[in-house]
Amino acid sequence: MGITYRQDIDGRLSVQQMDDNFHYIEEQLANSQAPTYKVYTALLSQSGTASPTVTVLEDNFGYEWNFIRFDEGNYQIQDFTNNPFTDNKTIGFITLSGGTNNKIVNFTQAFSALVQFAVIDTTGDTVDLNGFAQIEIRVYN
Repeated sequence: MGITYRQDIDGRLSVQQMDDNFHYIEEQLANSQAPTYKVYTALLSQSGTASPTVTVLEDNFGYEWNFIRFDEGNYQIQDFTNNPFTDNKTIGFITLSGGTNNKIVNFTQAFSALVQFAVIDTTGDTVDLNGFAQIEIRVYN
């Protein structure tokens, strides 16, 4: 009979198998572990003085986050309700693409309700994204 592997919401793996009487037998896999972090992954686009437009790809947090442009080249991700960004356990990865030549990004955590990133050109000045980026934020347990 067929075997199905399943991962529950906490990341634990189990195997499900049908016996000869067509009853399911499920067994928790001994070495499976919950993920060590929550992750938020999204595509960003931004132009002019507008705040970024966000397309969420994965969200283990389940919160509504606000992406805000607060100054030229400076952006914040805010969640004052849930305070999801744990001190010394939050990291962010941002990859620039499409229209973002000769720019780099600096990601920082301000406090538990706020992370921010700045887009910087080759002269060191902050400049608006005016293009596309991919972002991943991880908060470790």
